Amino acid sequence: MITKNPPKLSSSSNIAPYLQNDLWSWMKDISSGLLRLDLVENFQAQRVNNIVIPPGEEVRITNSLPFIPTARIIVRQTGNGLVTDGVWDIQILRLFNNGAVPVTISVIFFR
Repeated sequence: MITKNPPKLSSSSNIAPYLQNDLWSWMKDISSGLLRLDLVENFQAQRVNNIVIPPGEEVRITNSLPFIPTARIIVRQTGNGLVTDGVWDIQILRLFNNGAVPVTISVIFFR
C-alpha cells in the first residue's frame, strides 16, 4: 500500500515482480477509490441544499470554509428566479434573487 516503504531491490530483476504485484494492486485500489469521489470531496468546498430565496430578496449563508470562496455552482434549481452574488466575506455568503418568482437552489461554494 501507499503507506508502506518500497522494498530494497537487490537487483534489477526484482523490479518486474515489484511492479506487477505491489504497485499494480495499489494502483487498482487508488483508481477505484478516486472514481468514487464527487466534486465536494475533490475541492475544499461547502455545499448548501434547498435554499429558498423569495423574489427580490437576499439570503445569507454562513461560510463554513476557512477562506472566502471565489466561485459557486448552482447544482440544482427549482423556480425561474435569477440568482446573483452579493458580498462574500469570511463569515457570510450572500445570494440575491433578482427574479420575479421564488427560487429554491442547492449550491456549492469553492475556491
